[in-house]
Amino acid sequence: MNLDQKNIIIFESKYQLERYKASNPSFFEDLEVLTDLEILPYDNFSPDPSLLGKRIETLRSLIEDEVSLACTASSIIQPLFDKKYIFEKTFEISKNQQIDLKRLIKFLINSGYERADLVVKNGQYAVRGSVIDIFPSNSKLPIRIDLFDDEVISIKYFKNEDQITFKEIDSYKCIAAKGYELTNESIDIFKKNWRNTFQSDGPVFDSILKGKNLEGLEHYLPLFFYERTFFKDYFKNYKLIYINEAKKYLSEYWDLINERYEDFKLDLDRPPLPPEILFNTLDEISSLNSDNLILSIQNNKDEIDKRDNYSYERFSITENIAFEIDSKVVHLDHGIGIYRGLKKLNNTECLIIEFDQGDLIYLPVHSMNLLSAYIGMDEIKLDSIRKSKWNQKKQKTFEKAYDFAAELIESEAKRSNYKRSPLEINKEGFQKFIENFPYELTPDQLKCSHSLINDFNSPKMMDRLICGEVGFGKTEMALRASYISYMNGFQVCLMVPTTILAEQHYETFTKRFSEYDVDVVLLTRNLSTQEKKDVYSKILNQPNLIVIGTHALMNNKLDFNNVGLLIIDEEHKFGVKQKEKIKSLKAQIDVMYLSATPIPRTLNLALTDLKDFSIIASPPHGRKPVETIVSRESKSFIKEAIRRETLRGGQTFYVCNRIHKLEEEKYKLTQIFPEKNIDIVHGQMDPLKIKEILDNFKEGNIDVLVCTTIIESGIDIPNANTLIVKDADNFGLSQLHQLRGRVGRSPTQAYAYFFTSEFKDIKGKAKDRITALQSTDSFNAGLALAMRDLEIRGAGEILGEKQSGLVHDVGLNLFSEMIKKAKHLLKGMPEDKIIDTSINLNVPAYIENDYLPQAELRLEMYKRLAECKTLDELEILKDEIVDRFGPFSKTFQNLIELTKLKIISMPLMIKRIIGTNKRIECTFDSESPILADNKTNNVLVFNPQEDNSILFLQNTFSTIISNLKLDEAS
Repeated sequence: MNLDQKNIIIFESKYQLERYKASNPSFFEDLEVLTDLEILPYDNFSPDPSLLGKRIETLRSLIEDEVSLACTASSIIQPLFDKKYIFEKTFEISKNQQIDLKRLIKFLINSGYERADLVVKNGQYAVRGSVIDIFPSNSKLPIRIDLFDDEVISIKYFKNEDQITFKEIDSYKCIAAKGYELTNESIDIFKKNWRNTFQSDGPVFDSILKGKNLEGLEHYLPLFFYERTFFKDYFKNYKLIYINEAKKYLSEYWDLINERYEDFKLDLDRPPLPPEILFNTLDEISSLNSDNLILSIQNNKDEIDKRDNYSYERFSITENIAFEIDSKVVHLDHGIGIYRGLKKLNNTECLIIEFDQGDLIYLPVHSMNLLSAYIGMDEIKLDSIRKSKWNQKKQKTFEKAYDFAAELIESEAKRSNYKRSPLEINKEGFQKFIENFPYELTPDQLKCSHSLINDFNSPKMMDRLICGEVGFGKTEMALRASYISYMNGFQVCLMVPTTILAEQHYETFTKRFSEYDVDVVLLTRNLSTQEKKDVYSKILNQPNLIVIGTHALMNNKLDFNNVGLLIIDEEHKFGVKQKEKIKSLKAQIDVMYLSATPIPRTLNLALTDLKDFSIIASPPHGRKPVETIVSRESKSFIKEAIRRETLRGGQTFYVCNRIHKLEEEKYKLTQIFPEKNIDIVHGQMDPLKIKEILDNFKEGNIDVLVCTTIIESGIDIPNANTLIVKDADNFGLSQLHQLRGRVGRSPTQAYAYFFTSEFKDIKGKAKDRITALQSTDSFNAGLALAMRDLEIRGAGEILGEKQSGLVHDVGLNLFSEMIKKAKHLLKGMPEDKIIDTSINLNVPAYIENDYLPQAELRLEMYKRLAECKTLDELEILKDEIVDRFGPFSKTFQNLIELTKLKIISMPLMIKRIIGTNKRIECTFDSESPILADNKTNNVLVFNPQEDNSILFLQNTFSTIISNLKLDEAS
């Protein structure tokens, strides 16, 4: 192969290209990669904006400098964009530049960018006063432009997870987000070309004439330009190189295009363009000067499972979302109600809370600290504000929380009586071991790793629970703990609920410890009688080894010799007897629990000092949320989903939880995809057969795996990125969540299809379960019903069955606060009396709609202001708000000042502040330090214009009153 000439190197699939790139990075140093759009020909939806951006960027690079190109069989056939359009369609923004904001917005709209409240993905923009956020189609990070009049004051990158800027740049060149624009000129061209091509107009035509962007318009790309872009316009002087059977894949993809054209050509609503007009034909591609060079390559198997070394970041912006309209909330003084929205009343904005019998209260936003989201039963009865039962219920629940905290403290004290010598950690050896982890640690993983080291350095036995989503790094923590314990001469026992998960861990541990003289053994039902005897003998006679197994490790015939560390994965899946055996095992050894069930943050904080938690909540940067689709079952939908996945070289899980129907489902799929390798796996098969099939799937030899929920845990296949679940309404929420976790374990966009036979007839909880997963497909899947139910389960696992009922009575957040309070009392800590200062100074104090039009964002800011406990916290939040939204409006500034006043007043135990420009009245609690120091009455009246009358409160107090300009408000 002559690398000095310009080549187009065609791979069979994205899977093959990426694996070869991982094995041979130097080969790709001088190559551009033409991104596959990852949609089917004539799809009714558009490609992912980031894929479009990468493709446009690559084609722009080829215009500027002809370089060799790597691509897939499908990506080279897919439409190319007009050269003049993508080269000229840019908008450069520089610091200190004078720009026309209207012109910038017009560019963004015409270039395919979509306006959003929050910019979180490529191809979005937001305008908030003098602040413009843009996520360029060709960027890994969004940018924030700060204007003063028409001048660019700053351009900064910001993180989409917390929306805070972190790096300033001098300039940025935005490119188009789509391969066409919707201007008057392009619409006129489209109109003319459409009518020259099709016999009637139809909905697509009508929408374009109105300037509306539609999903899937990329399949009408040539109609937006005077002339079609030909393959030779980009690649006139290139030669072709085929990798393995890429030529065959080109033909197959072209056959697919023609097949789908035939399927849709009679569709009058979305008539397809003929393939030779839309796509690069095989004749065009083969017309290049070509030696018909075919290279045969073979990926290094060890490289296949390696994923890019992503940086990690914690996704936290959604943690601040307060409440959804019509969701249940808990008012500290009145009980459980329903949040009905925001309303402006008496110079402020109020939250409307509905209670029993339709009674409403209007809670001023500066008192939002009295409100928390209700996490508990769906059917809980609303409390009445006409009766006093809420306080009785609170008191009764607190007494139970007190008893529970006492049990925990007693249990912790007993465990503390067991001591062992701190374990030795050879820094050099441990460092070498952890360097074999091919990724950068997330902040959460790093914190967890440090906690493990501290546990081993302590004479107190470890008892740590590590919680984290599937694929977030819990296994790496188990490996590190195992290394330390093993190197100190102990046996390590890793216990898991399923054979599949045991085999997955065994493979991981064996590979990771391959450089060391470490004996890793596996004990599952798949072993023969003799093999089991051999493992038993090792456990009895070999004081230093790592044993991984299922409940087979609980066999009464099994005697452990020298266990130092017990690791339990998903304990809730073990039976009662097995849990009792675990309890007897763990009394005097180090214990680590791994759980994919989320533990609510409030409960985690409440149990600090009583239980050791490590929460791993950081997904890899670049890993995309799973796209979740809920639909009635459709043969064509299933066909497209699987075809889309196989087209990019990926694999599909097809879940049907009825074993007797698996063969029937396989037959149906075989009829649709006779050329694909489709197989079946379920829990009643011979264990060795299960292993053989799963190994084949992992090796990429099976395209579609028809299966039961046997794949729910222990399956880690980065190349499987489509999940299809039949009869999804019959599954539990946690099952659906776990199943969805099987895909999306690489940077490739993953899809989860939850199909139902009669979706329209599904009611109540079944419908809520699956639609909740569709609406919360981010990593924080839990801001709505999905995570709420999972958190309840997580809380139940920690609190036990008895306490779970109490959680429902008052909500998880308030119950967690009760545990925290009880813990302080039991440990003899002084109870802080919290006074919620009520303030009414007759000044407008709220966030104006013009400043933040989105009610959800205003609610988020109100919530975070109410949670500020110190002036420093408030200052940090102020800086963030200005960074994200621009300078404060006057009424927002007043709200900030009132928040300051409240922060200062609460520790002084001021119950109420009311007044005008000439008369301020403060009412103090009887225990206020002000009364103790000054011997005054509990009501103090003063003139805010005379600073010396209130100096004893704090100088800042006076300044705040002055800043509010009460004289203007009166």
